[in-house]
Amino acid sequence: MFRSRALLSITAILFGALACGSSSSDAGDAGGAASCPVAAGCPDAGGPSYAKDILPILQQDCLGCHSPGGTAGYDESSYAKVFAQRSPMLDQVNTCLMPPVNGPVMTAAQRVAMTAWFECGALDN
Repeated sequence: MFRSRALLSITAILFGALACGSSSSDAGDAGGAASCPVAAGCPDAGGPSYAKDILPILQQDCLGCHSPGGTAGYDESSYAKVFAQRSPMLDQVNTCLMPPVNGPVMTAAQRVAMTAWFECGALDN
């Protein structure tokens, strides 16, 4: 069941990346989805690393608005706060509602990494 769900997630991400209007330079990034940790059923390593893979994405694309004093309602400035909001964040990333159209541009590879991290348990690693 987990593999079927993982494959559906990858399909949704790839579709979402295209629907989000990824530039042609981002299109190659989505090619990494075949080796995405989710597709492998979350290997022993637990998927992408929060510190190495996810935090830089948050810093680049999210924390401008999602931090104390920011313009958005959710604070994503710590692992604990991101973990608490993991389900709505996954939905927002997969449906291309975040980042907003007038905000930073998240690449297809960044969307794949974030989704893999959420699907693999959103570990603090």
